[in-house]
Amino acid sequence: MKKARKALSLFLTAAVFLTMLGAVGTSAATAEEESVGVSYETFGSRTMLESAGISYAVYMKWLEDHDPDGAYPDYYLGTPYVGYFAGTPFDGDDYRTPNGESYRAGDVPPAAAPYNGHGMNCTGFMWNVLVNAAERSGASQSAINALPAMSGNLTYWANHDIYRLRFSGTNCIRDALRSGVLEKGDAIWINGSDDWHTGFFYGDSPSDDRFWHSGAQNGISSVNRISAIESCGTPSELYVIKMIHPSRPPKIGRLAVKVSPKYSYVDGNPNYSLLGGKYCVFTSLDDAQAAASDYSSTAAWSKRVGTIAVNASGFGTLKTGACPGYDELAEQGSSHEYFKRSSQLMDITRKYFLVQQRAGMNYELDKTVYALNDARTVSNGFWKEHNLVRTASGLRYYVANAVNAYYASALRISVASASPELTDGNGDFSFEGARFAVYSDYQSALAAAEGSADGASGYQGQIIVNKLGVGWLRSGAAPSDEAMRDPVTAAQYHARQARPMLIGEYYAVQTVAAPGYQLSGKIYPFIKTGDSVQQSGFTELICSAAYDGDTTVYQEPVTEEPTTEEPATEEPTTEEPATEEPAIEEPTTEEPITEEPITEEPATEEPTTEEPATEEPTTEEPATGEPTEEPTTEEPAIEEPTFEPRLFGDINGDGVMNINDATEFQRALADFRKPDGTLILDFKAPASLLYADIDGDGRLSISDVTALQRLLASR
Repeated sequence: MKKARKALSLFLTAAVFLTMLGAVGTSAATAEEESVGVSYETFGSRTMLESAGISYAVYMKWLEDHDPDGAYPDYYLGTPYVGYFAGTPFDGDDYRTPNGESYRAGDVPPAAAPYNGHGMNCTGFMWNVLVNAAERSGASQSAINALPAMSGNLTYWANHDIYRLRFSGTNCIRDALRSGVLEKGDAIWINGSDDWHTGFFYGDSPSDDRFWHSGAQNGISSVNRISAIESCGTPSELYVIKMIHPSRPPKIGRLAVKVSPKYSYVDGNPNYSLLGGKYCVFTSLDDAQAAASDYSSTAAWSKRVGTIAVNASGFGTLKTGACPGYDELAEQGSSHEYFKRSSQLMDITRKYFLVQQRAGMNYELDKTVYALNDARTVSNGFWKEHNLVRTASGLRYYVANAVNAYYASALRISVASASPELTDGNGDFSFEGARFAVYSDYQSALAAAEGSADGASGYQGQIIVNKLGVGWLRSGAAPSDEAMRDPVTAAQYHARQARPMLIGEYYAVQTVAAPGYQLSGKIYPFIKTGDSVQQSGFTELICSAAYDGDTTVYQEPVTEEPTTEEPATEEPTTEEPATEEPAIEEPTTEEPITEEPITEEPATEEPTTEEPATEEPTTEEPATGEPTEEPTTEEPAIEEPTFEPRLFGDINGDGVMNINDATEFQRALADFRKPDGTLILDFKAPASLLYADIDGDGRLSISDVTALQRLLASR
């Protein structure tokens, strides 16, 4: 990337002084040339590409797609050299068939083509590149037919007034590299003591000694390769055949995207990364919209003209070659070789559109269609941040500024009875009021569970569950136990949005048990459930407290043990008076009076009157049961009819919960249901629906109707 930027910078410098040189004939050296001891001549007025009707962007894309970093690196590279070698069968013909093409009769002059029809000499390689670029640029057939081969290059330049620079002497290669005029893609023609040799300059900067060619010094065993600039024997002159004229810079640009998180406070969090986010480039708005509307359509996505993957800072350009997979990019990070490739040049006379095909880690997929805009209108900070070259003409950057929403965590606890046979259907049991403290790390949760203050640093908030045992970590402060006894306060608390938490590790510890249940001493980690809810423009992934792999917190009822134990202690005491009363048996001591025993043997009556007294203990014996009856009389003290209907299903607001509310609820669902089949609970919904989230999952659905009907049936 640095090399590419440097190359552009030096090209612009060169462009300034080259425009002062004569268009045809020999030029005098400028002051800059003299300072480095470099001089050259200029000839012609049309670039090779202009002459042949080839688009510069198409030409560079063809080269870059077939270089070592491109999508087709074996197309040219490695193709055997076949050409001029004195005393061999290959001593005078133009071979033009690379490994990537099938041999066709007539491609090369010899009757029998060597190497299974695959082979190239230096001019054959140049011819093949130019022909492919011309065909893809829509050049005329006559222009394609006129492209030179073998020694015809010199004649072609003269006949077509080709713009070229000539360096003379045995140091011509060194001088060309020092001159600053070389640009990637320029053709180089070198006259050596053994033969002419040609290829393409392929450096990322003007002084980068890289040459893509077939053959030369390595002889018959040579292959198509990129090396230092070579000549056949001692060089005497070197021509640079320019593909860009400094007075007529091509309308080309590099396409880029800059992605920013929608909410900046995820910056620096290791659970979030923009790295590897992928955008597809389209030349048609309709094609881009078709892809964005149907991610499963292979046909729609196949119409893209390229892809851009962004680095960890969210910046990426359209690179040459194929885009690696997400795992590969994520593993190697921003140092991956993909990010070192040069950016692909594009014809900016066309419009380009971007659609995200893949999001970074824990970011939402953005289905927005972005139009690319000329980055010259972007502030200087953008150019400085990404170390880009800003020019008034010639090469430009076209940028889309995209925004990615992130996934947050929505922490939820579902409480269930560990002994459903005792609690299910029993109106004396409710999960209302159970509380859990949430911590950001295990050690804090452990300290809190053990009663230590050390856990305070990791404290994140608390969850209060509703009657059905469902609770969310809600936004804002949690009301006190006393405040939650007020039905309106409780309703408002349970209607709040879930609090968005950054994705990470969280643990819950129970701090208050619901009446009749034991306090749990366990630590509950939160795990993703795969579900999600929409909150304030971004998505929260639901994480539920889990224990032993189950995403439910099971609570042990405590009522059973006290019930069985208390009668055990009190029954002896109540039965003792029963044994004592027959033990007193004063009638037995009075039994000697023979008269009265018979009339007073209604001492059996006295037992009868006293038997009720013994029965009174029996009726009082549920004195042990009376505590159980008092809760029953006290539970209604919660006055379910008074406020719970408004909390749990008084949809029409008439103060009574009945079948009319279920009917009203179903009608509301039909009117306000979203395409996905649910109605997200928010304050845009009718006010009455805020009292209808029966199961407490933050959404309204048919399951709430079922829960409402179950509540009605239990009354």
